[in-house]
Amino acid sequence: MRLLVLTALTVLLLPLQAPVHAEEARSKGKPGRPDDQGQYKKPPAERPQPPTPKPPVYKPPPDNRPPDDRPPRKGHDDKKPPYQPPPDPRKKPILPPPPPQPWPPIGGGQQPGNDPCPPPKCPPRDIWIPSPEPCPPDPVIIPPPSFNMNAILTRKVNLMNVEGFVGQVVVGFGGGIEFNKAYSAGGYYDIGSAAEAFTAWAVYGLVDAGRLGLTTTLAELFPNAPPDKRAITIEQLLGHTSGLGSSFAADGEGDRDVAIDKLLAEPLAQPPGTDFLHSDDGYVILAAAIEVASGMPYEDYMLEGVVDRRMEGTLFWNERHDSNWGKRGASGILSTAEDLYSWTSRFVDQPTSITDELMRPRAWTDEGVGIGYGWFCDNSSDAPIRWTNGTGETDENVTIVVYPAGAILVVTSDRYRGDVPWSERVANTLEPILWDWAPAPHPYPGRIVHPVVVRSTATASAR
Repeated sequence: MRLLVLTALTVLLLPLQAPVHAEEARSKGKPGRPDDQGQYKKPPAERPQPPTPKPPVYKPPPDNRPPDDRPPRKGHDDKKPPYQPPPDPRKKPILPPPPPQPWPPIGGGQQPGNDPCPPPKCPPRDIWIPSPEPCPPDPVIIPPPSFNMNAILTRKVNLMNVEGFVGQVVVGFGGGIEFNKAYSAGGYYDIGSAAEAFTAWAVYGLVDAGRLGLTTTLAELFPNAPPDKRAITIEQLLGHTSGLGSSFAADGEGDRDVAIDKLLAEPLAQPPGTDFLHSDDGYVILAAAIEVASGMPYEDYMLEGVVDRRMEGTLFWNERHDSNWGKRGASGILSTAEDLYSWTSRFVDQPTSITDELMRPRAWTDEGVGIGYGWFCDNSSDAPIRWTNGTGETDENVTIVVYPAGAILVVTSDRYRGDVPWSERVANTLEPILWDWAPAPHPYPGRIVHPVVVRSTATASAR
């Protein structure tokens, strides 16, 4: 019965609630009805709007834990511990090294010499690591790479070529050529007074053979010698102490006896046997003495015992021109850098009775240059450098150097740099490099003779 009454009241009240305004319906979240123009009406501004709800205020539940278990409050003396990330299971924990322990006794307390199985000799360690791993291998010592002398010399000579050097440079040891560089088209050079080293070697060959003596006088060789020159010896002619000068009175003379008479007719520049005075006339007379003592023409004797016949690049002046005694003994030799190197290698391989006598100084200049028989040296007391050089009539110049370690340098050129021949300038530039360079010991005057290693030659002829 009560249900029927409620249903009837609901049916009666529905018509009264139906005409709800559209604006009010929108304010309640429902779409309002459109007006005659199909527009929805906005609620009037003076109508009160429902208040905006505020978020609830969070209140934590009361903490009923004991004071020791509660987290520290903000501003409290007890700070929260710093943040620690959780451990990563992929990473291995880092453990501290074990404490140092002494090495165990060898062989259980036995003496090292009585231990039948001594432990391996490992490098000393700071701590004992008991592990079965073997001792680490010995470090491999790699020697530093040997420097390339050919590349170093090429760079140096190329720089001098840019500065104006024209000629050829040959370097080697033990008879083998290690470096050969040419900066010219021609290979023949007038060696000038370097020919005196050839003449001195020929004279000592006759002395060694007993055909000539260092004390032999000009009166014994040339009976027509004037009285003031009859006592001049071969040794004085070799050492430029004969008193003769450089008159060049034999130039253009083809007969030997006439040329010698002209030279001996010249007045003495100083008394024989006194001071050093370079004399071209004296070495021309030595060339004539070679002919008298050997009984052979000068060129034939030189080709027989001084100049190797395989030196095809070496020529004598009188082989290409008419006989001229002014071009014998003191000059008159044309050669190449390769032939001069071959000749010097043969010379230093001679017995020290010859090489040391020819190279050792007999006089000294004010600049400290020692003068031997066709050779020069410095005043070094340890192992001096020995050299010979010469210049031709057309600015051609050569320099031959024998270094203490056995290296040999030959430079030929036809140019000057100022007043200095280019061959001399090249030799001075390369001296610090070649002073002690020679892969094998080399025979040297006054030193112990070691076996010579002959290396293969690699020439680059300029002819």
